[in-house]
Amino acid sequence: MSETLRLFIALEIDPSLSQRIFKDFRQLPLIASFKPVPADQMHLTLKFWPHFPIDLLKDLTDIMDQVAEQFSSIDLELTQPEIFGGQTARALVLSGVDQPELQSLFEVLNQELATAKLANLERRKFRPHLTLCRVREKME
Repeated sequence: MSETLRLFIALEIDPSLSQRIFKDFRQLPLIASFKPVPADQMHLTLKFWPHFPIDLLKDLTDIMDQVAEQFSSIDLELTQPEIFGGQTARALVLSGVDQPELQSLFEVLNQELATAKLANLERRKFRPHLTLCRVREKME
């Protein structure tokens, strides 16, 4: 059995934007214990694997290169804060507006990964968001 990694594909956020978001977020009065995401690690996740086989990394990067050639920079429009995680809040996020370019990037990547048998076809609707923090304890 091959060794695996916890792995994700993400879009980097402009450092000046993430620093501004982080600065504003740190000024909010909070009602639960949060673990903020460091500003230099803020990103928009496109795909996540809890266990990805190391021996398939080359195949994955080849597909990522092919998909990236089809897209240039994508503007991200953020709207409102939202709690992700259902009944038990797990993350505070800033939701992104559905944008055709971003949705297309996700769909092309999703299809290419499934075709290459590197991931199952994601059936859930892609919801762009930036995670601000993880919730450490249950919110009242």
